[in-house]
Amino acid sequence: MSRAVITGMGLVCALGINRQEVMNAVRQGRSGLTSITSMDLNSLSTQIGGEVRFSKNIEFPSMIKEDKSSRMAYLAFSDALKDSGLQLDSLNSERLAITFGTCNGSVQTLEQHLKDTHPDRHSQYPYETHFNAADFLIDITGAKGSKTIFVTACAASNQAIGYALDLISNDDADVVIVGGSDSFSLATFAGFHALQSLHPTGTAPFSQEMGISLGEGAGFLILESESHALERQATIHGEVLSYAFRGDAYHTTSPDVTGDGARRTMEDAIKSSGLKKSDITVVCAHGTGTEANDKAETLAIRNCFEADADKLTVTSTKSLYGHTLGAAGVTQAILMLDCMKEALIPPIINFTGSREGCDLNYVQNAPKRFSYRHFISNSFAFGGNNVSVVFGKYEPKHDEVLPKHEESLVVTDFDFVMPFASDLDTFKSLMLETAHEHSLPSKFQGFSLSNPRLRKFGKAPLISKLAIEVADRLLNRSKPDCPVDRIGILMGILKGPIKSFDHFYSGILTQGIALGSALDFPHVVMNSTIGQVSIALGIKGVNTVVSGQFSPFEMMAYSEKLLQKSQQDAILITGCDEDEDSDGAATIMVETENSAKARNAPILAEFRGVSSTSFSSKDNHSESILACIQETLRKTATSIDEIDLHIGCSTEYDLHPILDQPFLTTQYLSTMGATTAMMNIILGICLLTDVQFAQKLVKKPVKTILLSAISNTGNCYSVLLTRPHRKDLKS
Repeated sequence: MSRAVITGMGLVCALGINRQEVMNAVRQGRSGLTSITSMDLNSLSTQIGGEVRFSKNIEFPSMIKEDKSSRMAYLAFSDALKDSGLQLDSLNSERLAITFGTCNGSVQTLEQHLKDTHPDRHSQYPYETHFNAADFLIDITGAKGSKTIFVTACAASNQAIGYALDLISNDDADVVIVGGSDSFSLATFAGFHALQSLHPTGTAPFSQEMGISLGEGAGFLILESESHALERQATIHGEVLSYAFRGDAYHTTSPDVTGDGARRTMEDAIKSSGLKKSDITVVCAHGTGTEANDKAETLAIRNCFEADADKLTVTSTKSLYGHTLGAAGVTQAILMLDCMKEALIPPIINFTGSREGCDLNYVQNAPKRFSYRHFISNSFAFGGNNVSVVFGKYEPKHDEVLPKHEESLVVTDFDFVMPFASDLDTFKSLMLETAHEHSLPSKFQGFSLSNPRLRKFGKAPLISKLAIEVADRLLNRSKPDCPVDRIGILMGILKGPIKSFDHFYSGILTQGIALGSALDFPHVVMNSTIGQVSIALGIKGVNTVVSGQFSPFEMMAYSEKLLQKSQQDAILITGCDEDEDSDGAATIMVETENSAKARNAPILAEFRGVSSTSFSSKDNHSESILACIQETLRKTATSIDEIDLHIGCSTEYDLHPILDQPFLTTQYLSTMGATTAMMNIILGICLLTDVQFAQKLVKKPVKTILLSAISNTGNCYSVLLTRPHRKDLKS
C-alpha cells in the first residue's frame, strides 16, 4: 500500500486569505470572529461570525463561478498548487484525481435564485452543478482521474481527505487534489438561530458559554504517493496516516450522548494507523461549542483514550475563524499541520473555564508551545456522520511490502421503489415492452412507509422515506448476521432534498430570517437522507453520501476499497432522488463472497470491478469513457470478447460503442437522477440471474455485463458484473 504524503497546502478563512496571515494570527492568539457585513442579521441572536474578506481587485479566471464558495476554493487551491511545486504538464493526468467536500455548495447563488423567482419558480436552477465548486480544477489541471464530491455536511472535507488516502493507498492515483469550501448563507444562520445554537459574541468550545459561531472558508491539500513525491524531491509537510468514518444512528441534529459513534470512529482510525493510542498526544476536536457536541465529544475522547485521556492536549479551531461547515475538516487539518511544524497548538479563544462535563486538558486563550508528532482531527455532522483522520510528521520508513489481500465481491440482494414499479415482476414486464408510447409516471401521488414500526418517520421528506423503504425491505429480507457497526451505507444523490430547502427558504422569505423552522432545518442538508436511514434502521457502520448524476457508481468504487480492507461485512449502496422530474430510490447489498457463503446468502452477481474518470468541456468525452472502460477491463483481466452486454446511461453525451450500441434503459424508463445508476445495476442482475428474461429482452443469455455512464458534469464510470457460479438460475 502506498503512503499518502502532503506536499501542498492552501487556506482561506476569517484569519486571512493565505497560510502566512492565518499563522500570524494564531501566534498572537487572535480571533477572526467579527461583525458580519455581507448580510443583514440584525433580527438574529448574533451578528458575529468568521467572515472572509478579500479584495475586489482580485481577478478570477472566467471558469470560476461568481459565488463566494467557488472563489475561496480557487484562492486556496492556487496557494496549495504553488506550495507543492507541482508542474501540471509533467503529471500523468489519468493518475490525477480530485476529492472535494462541501455542505451547502453554491448556496448564495441558490438563495438569490429563489429570492428572484419567489413565489413563482418557473425558471430552473442548475442543481446538477450546485455542488461543483471544484469543477474549475478539471479545466486548470487537466485531471482525468476520478472526481468525487462529498456532501456529508460538516464532515464532508474530512471524508474527502480519507477517500484521497484510499485512492493513493490502492494505487488508483499518484496525486489527489483534496479540498473543501463553504460560504455564509441566510438559510444556515436562520437554521442555527431556530435551533437556538448561535453564540452571541464568539464561540469558545468546551468553555462556560455555549453556542456556535459560523464561519466561511476553504482549504486544499495536495496529496501524493510517497514514491511520486520523493522522485520529484518535493517538500513534505506531513502524512495522512489513516482515517475512519462511522454512523451514530441516533438523532437528526444531536450526537449520541454517550459519544459511542465518535469513540468507535477515533478507535478505528487509530487502529488503522498502526499507532498506539499513547502515540497520539493532541486532539483537534470538532468542538462546535454546543452543549450536546462538547459533552459527547469529551466523553468519546475519554472512553477512547481511557487512562491516556488526561495526558492529551485538546483544542478546537472554531473560536479562531468559526465553524466552516463542509470545509471544517480540511481547514483545521492545514492549520494543525502548520502548527505542528512550529511545535505549537492553536488556542480556544475566549475560554472562561471548563463547562460541566468538559474536563480534558484544553488549550485556553493563548497558543501552547508543545512538540508533537501525531494528532487526530475530528469532524462530526448532522445525522451522525463521524469522520476522524490521523496525521503525522513524515518519517521515511522501509516497511515490508505485503501482498494485497483481495476477495471476490458479490451482490446478495437489492430493492427499489419507483412510481411506475415497486416490485420485480412489474419492472421486468415494463422492460419487456418495446418502447413506451406514453411516458411512465415519474412522481409519487402520496407515499407511505410499509413497515408500521417506522411510522414516526412518516413526516420525513419523501426522499428520506423512499431511501428508508428500500433499505428496510432489503434488510428485513436479507437479515445479515453481523453487528450493526459492521453494516454500512453509501449513498449517491443528484439533487437531494431540494424540496425541503425550498420550503425552508420560502419561510424565511415570507416570514423573516428570525422565523426559520427548527423542524425543517435538519432536513435541508444533503446528508439528512442517509442520516434518516441510519437512524431508522440502526445502521452504525460506514456512512457517507456523494453528489452527482450517476454518483452511486462512485460509491461502488468506495465499497470495493472498504470491503477489501475488511472494514465492513456488508455495505448498502443506495441511489435516491426527489425533484421536479422524478422520484425514486434503489439499493443493493454488496459483501465479500466468503461473507455471503458463510451465512448462506444468495449470490446474485459477482461485482468484478469499477473505474471512474473525468473530463472537462474542452476534452473529448469519448476518449474519457473509453479510458474508463479499458481501465476496468485491465483491472479485471477481462477481454472485450468476454462481454455479452453493454448497459449505459447518459443524457447529454454519447456513450462509447465499445461493443455495439449500448443498451439504454432511458428508452424504457424515465431519467431518474442518481437512481438511474442503481436501476441499471439491478437490470444487469436480473439479466444475469433470469435466463428467460434475458432471452426476451436482449435475445441471448448473459454471463458478463459492462455498465457505463457519463454524467453531464464530466464524470465517467464503468462497472463489470458477472453471473455467479450457480446452478439454480431461473430458466
